[in-house]
Amino acid sequence: MNLRYIIGIVIVALFSMVGLIAIQIYFINSAYYQQRENFDNRIYSGLHAALNEYEKQSNIIFFKNNPIAQKAFSVQEETSAIEESMDELTFTYKLKDTNSAFFKTLTSELNIPKSRILNMKPAEFERLKRHYTEFNEAMRNRGNILLFENTCVDEKIFIDTLLRLINNQLAEQSNIHLDFKMCIIDNTTKAVIYSDFPKISQDLLEKSYRSKIFPNSIYNEYALLFIYFPNKERYINQQVLPMLFTSFFLIALVLASFVITLYTIYKQKKLGDMKTDFINNMTHELKTPVATIGLASNMIRNEKILTNKEKVYHYATVIKQENERLLNNIEKVLQAARLKKSSIKLKISEIDVNEIIAEIVNRNQINIDEVGGKLTYSPNALQSIIEADKTHVSNMVHNLIENSIKYRKENVPLEVHVATYSKSKGIEIVVEDNGIGIPTEVLERVFEKFYRVPTGNVHNVKGFGLGLNYVKEMSEAHDGQVSVHSELGKGSIFTIYLPKIYLGKQREEIE
Repeated sequence: MNLRYIIGIVIVALFSMVGLIAIQIYFINSAYYQQRENFDNRIYSGLHAALNEYEKQSNIIFFKNNPIAQKAFSVQEETSAIEESMDELTFTYKLKDTNSAFFKTLTSELNIPKSRILNMKPAEFERLKRHYTEFNEAMRNRGNILLFENTCVDEKIFIDTLLRLINNQLAEQSNIHLDFKMCIIDNTTKAVIYSDFPKISQDLLEKSYRSKIFPNSIYNEYALLFIYFPNKERYINQQVLPMLFTSFFLIALVLASFVITLYTIYKQKKLGDMKTDFINNMTHELKTPVATIGLASNMIRNEKILTNKEKVYHYATVIKQENERLLNNIEKVLQAARLKKSSIKLKISEIDVNEIIAEIVNRNQINIDEVGGKLTYSPNALQSIIEADKTHVSNMVHNLIENSIKYRKENVPLEVHVATYSKSKGIEIVVEDNGIGIPTEVLERVFEKFYRVPTGNVHNVKGFGLGLNYVKEMSEAHDGQVSVHSELGKGSIFTIYLPKIYLGKQREEIE
């Protein structure tokens, strides 16, 4: 995949992600302020209803508890009449003297029909006259009460009633169940009538909800009520949290998908590069023996060569060796194609690891000698019989020795040591060399398919990047494992662990 194409995809995806996150942040911020506005509206709505009700009830309580008010309205038969119709005092008067000013008042101001007044009995007339006098007196007393009301705002503040009404209205009408602090200040004198604030400060008052107590006072004299909710921000945040968590979850999900997609693209590019490298190497590895075989075949066909048995034998040997090399490379490619755990069919039998390793060492001795190296073997395993596939075990050790030859140091004699060790439930096969080593940053990748440690020129080390992957897959197929310890410039140590008893046989029987 073209690198520019990948960079283009990443840039577009990043812009999309940034845009999506910005939109989510905008909506979350809008939702937060909407919740704040909604909360404020509900508070003010509840306070408005509570204070209107309080204004009525405070007047009733005031009149009941104030002797002056009781005396002023003593013309009423019951205090309940004041509570029921305080602003609608109604009296009926009757008078037969049609020429009197009082008669005219009754007919013009009180709209009492003349016929009804003329039909009154004398006793009713006297009672009406008496009620009329009392009515005028009551109206004068009412004016005195209004003047009294203007000078005694603090006497009409009943904290228990006010708290009860505010709590009820906020809970029932506004559906807000929060503790609050309250402060009442006389607007005329600026005196604090009541406060349970921790400390009265301008900042705290500005953060509070403000409203008038007695907003309908005809003299516009009132007290100011301040309500402060300490847990307001927490309450609003709790309303926004579900949306916030949902948005964060979706953003995280999209981000995760984006990262996974980028990682997948990166892995696919790396895999593509490795496959390209593999194809190039494979072409080189297959082309070389084919070219050598072709050249040797042409030489044999030469009449001058045909008469020389030694040269014919030599070229025939070259053809045989290159043919084996070609077959070996093809076999590695085929092995890699078959390396899927679900498709691996092992031929399990009891084998002696010490004997098999000895055969592999003897077989590779010639290859080591050709490069001027030294190959030693220490069969330290006392119990070397295990259940395993002989062919695959041999191939694993052969691949490790072959890697030691490929990645040897220039101008330094190669030393390869192979050893076996007994373990409680298995056996270890160790292949150690003094080669160029493996950089620490790529140690975890050396077992990946097609991966080859960078060495500069692609073809300076022959191979497909399949050998170590084969070792790993086959070790795990035997319920074992392979590990590597290496330092750059100091060589490598590969350790294969294989269990004595192959447990995979039980799984195959179950399947």
